[in-house]
This record gives sequence, C-alpha cells and structure tokens, in this order.
Amino acid sequence: MTEYTIFWGCLISTKFLNIEKASRMVFNELGIKLNESKGFSCCPEPVVSKVADRNLWLTLAARNLSLIEEKKQKLMVICNGCYESLYDAKHELKREPELKQKINENLNAIGRTFQGTAQVLNFLEVLVKDIGIENLKEHVKKPLNKLKVAMHYGCHLYTAEDPSKTWDLARYFDDIVRATGADIIPYGCERLCCGYPLSQYNYNYALENRTYNKLKIISKCGANCIVVTCPACYYQLDFEQKTIEKKFGDELGIPVIHLMELLAMAFDLPGTDELLKMHRTKATPLLELIGGYNGGTKSG
Repeated sequence: MTEYTIFWGCLISTKFLNIEKASRMVFNELGIKLNESKGFSCCPEPVVSKVADRNLWLTLAARNLSLIEEKKQKLMVICNGCYESLYDAKHELKREPELKQKINENLNAIGRTFQGTAQVLNFLEVLVKDIGIENLKEHVKKPLNKLKVAMHYGCHLYTAEDPSKTWDLARYFDDIVRATGADIIPYGCERLCCGYPLSQYNYNYALENRTYNKLKIISKCGANCIVVTCPACYYQLDFEQKTIEKKFGDELGIPVIHLMELLAMAFDLPGTDELLKMHRTKATPLLELIGGYNGGTKSG
C-alpha cells in the first residue's frame, strides 16, 4: 500500500469535516494510506503572513517541513493555500542560502533544522501522477454524465517553481473531473478570485465585487454546481452564498462541492449523502440528478 503523510491545514480539520471525510473515503478506496503527523502547526496562511512578517512565515513553514523531513515520507497537502505556503517556503529557502541559515538559527532555538529535502505534493499531483487517470476511471461506479460543472480553480493552484509547469495543477483538476464523466461548462471568468483573501481586508467589497459577481455569472452558464479544490474557496462560494442571497435578495442556490466529494459521488461510496448534507447551500439534489445513490453498489 502506498503511503503519504497528510497535511490537512486548519480550515479542513476544524471547519470542513466533509472535505476531510471525503478525502479519507476516496484515498482508502484507492488503496492509499494516509499517515498523520503530530506537531504540525498552521502552514502558515500564504497571503497575509508573507506580507506581515516574511521571517515568521518562513520559520513556521520550515518548522513544519522539518517534521516531514524526519519521517522521510512524501507530504500530501489537501489545502491549496497550505500547499502554496509550504512549497514556496521550501524553494525560497533552497534558493537563498543566507536566508536558510537565518531561518535555521530561529529553528535551532527549538531544536529543529530545515534541510530542504521534503517532497511536497498537491493532492492533485498524487491523483494524476501517482494513482493515474485510468485508475481513477476504473473506480467510477456511477458516471456523472448528467452533471454539468463550473470549475473554480482558485488563486493558489498556479504554484510552480518552473514557469512551464504553472498550469499543470489546473490541467490535472480538469482531467480528474472529466474522469468522473462530468461535463465542464465554460463561463468566462474561471480565474476570477472567489474573494476570500480580499474579504480579510474589505469584507463587503469582496462579497459584492468578487464572490457575488462570480456566482451571478455561473448562475447563467447552465452548470448544476461549482467544483473547487480549495477549502477557503469552498467557504466563500458555499457559505457566503447564503449571506449574498440575504444581502442582495437574489436566490442563487448553486451547490458548491469539493473535488474529493465529486470523486466520492462517482465512486458511489457509502456515506457520500451525509457529506453533502454538511453544506450550507443545499447540495443533496445533485444525487438525484446523477440518477440516485447506491452507496457502493455498481450501477448499470
């Protein structure tokens, strides 16, 4: 059985248990063992922390990376924000030896050292490069042929040291969704931010000019749902959708599901219906749309 150490991040493990549960269900179905690691802290958050105190950001990220270096296992990150933070910190420290020395001086005070040897993988990489699209297709018991999805890629998905690989994770996202049988519906502003980072600075502006704008456009494109890979994007588009409906008097009602939930639906895994009940914007009608829910029984 292939093993990875898992980094859940703060949002998934404290607020979005449906994403954590879906991930555990799907990787178990695929024969992947997820190892927990005690001692991980916040990644930390990759937008504000970099600006507020770069030294603190790198120290905290390097500490997390030093924990996985001891285990000598691949680190799989489910949260795109955590992935960007850990990935960028690793490569910045490897590029700048003097900075690495300074950060290690901070870490030495708590008995830790950053080497730069940890392999940090986004879960999309694991699904496509390690498991494989054909393998995913073999696990699809209920093809999602009736599902039309609007893709929300999120800002953190375009993280790569090599500029030629900037779009790789977004392409992997597309490939995985298509493997379920779902139809991707273009709507013209896929790259528009969900508004979550901006909401930390100006909540009302972000809600109206990012989140609401995006949801209005998607509501007119013919998609049945929005699929995301980032827990912050999930929060902004799902939970804040209800806030928008109340604030602007516009009933949108667009289900927002995480990619791992989409795979759980396609794999027809027991408990998938319970995951969709945890959403603020009602998502359970999607099960009726795809032809019912068998809970693990091969449909035909």
